[in-house]
Amino acid sequence: MLRRLWETGHRPPFLLFLGPAGVGRSWAARQYAQALLCENPRLDDGACAACGSCLKVERGSHPDCTVIDSAFQERLLEEPRSKSLKIDTVREAMRHFQYRPFEGPCSIAIIDHAENLTDDTQVAMLKVLEESPPHLTWILIAGSEDNLLPTILSRVNAKVHFQLLSDEALSRVISQSLGIEAQAAAQAAALSNGSLLRARRLLERSGIRHASEIKPTALKPADIYALSARSARFRSASLAREQVRSIMEDLELEALASWKKDSSPASLRRLKILLESQRDLDANVTPALILERLLLALHQGK
Repeated sequence: MLRRLWETGHRPPFLLFLGPAGVGRSWAARQYAQALLCENPRLDDGACAACGSCLKVERGSHPDCTVIDSAFQERLLEEPRSKSLKIDTVREAMRHFQYRPFEGPCSIAIIDHAENLTDDTQVAMLKVLEESPPHLTWILIAGSEDNLLPTILSRVNAKVHFQLLSDEALSRVISQSLGIEAQAAAQAAALSNGSLLRARRLLERSGIRHASEIKPTALKPADIYALSARSARFRSASLAREQVRSIMEDLELEALASWKKDSSPASLRRLKILLESQRDLDANVTPALILERLLLALHQGK
């Protein structure tokens, strides 16, 4: 879809990327932003990926490309990180976009996890979209359309749908984008359940380049207990959540690897327990309490 838009020269001002997290939605948004801002764009596949503009977009430092998410909101409003994106966040970002682009031919606003926009924020966005300057391209990224108002959806010019990747496609993307040896990329893909995000984290955290280095994580109950005690003492709730989310992702990789290996009821039960814990974390349950429940559930589920 994006390639077709690029090749035909059509540049819609408002795009919606739909699909599960971890399958390359944010990566594709950055790739499209690179193509729009590239100093030497290619007619067939967009960005050159080597010019100054492309490198700035990749590093997240291009002045004409802004990702509006919970981290951006935390920096902008100097408040603790919140899952919901507020009206003030969008309004402040819009003030920035009213000016002409600093370096490139256009400006790009990427709203990640757009399903976290409150209804009030979406209503305020309608006026923002109506007054959006011609040099500005909006990209909204969401898991589905369910939490987006019909009035927002009616203004979308193009929808791009994403799905979980096959092991073969994921292996190819990993190998090309991270420079990973082919066999290592294939094994990482097999452990990642179609998620580019999981694969990247597995490889980047471990510095893996070859197949012999790939091992599922082996976190012990003592590790979870120690993190539980530590997270209870964190002054920053957002920091505690990030720490807990990180260890949960490691546990999920381990559980996925186990399930792919034996498809046993115990492995499936372990995955379900972890998914329930992830939902608790998204629902703002205290991180230490989540880990304590997780420890108990995993012990009972053996």
